[in-house]
Amino acid sequence: MVWDLIGVSGVAEAADEYDCMLSPLLHQLHDGANAKEIRDWLVYEVESHFGTQSDAMRENQLAVQLVAWWGRRVIETGAN
Repeated sequence: MVWDLIGVSGVAEAADEYDCMLSPLLHQLHDGANAKEIRDWLVYEVESHFGTQSDAMRENQLAVQLVAWWGRRVIETGAN
């Protein structure tokens, strides 16, 4: 929970708070989205869904990490 937008990582009742982002994010990665596209989507979600101010640097860092993770996953497993 490095990226804990609303500070709920220690709250058991909120363990699924970000689950709504998983499927759309994985679909984008599978479809070949780059870090900028993921960042833009994160900014949109932060502002429209969670109703809070986005931080371009924070969202960009997460996007870069996610794209890199996906790339390693594809190489390691041969999956896409």
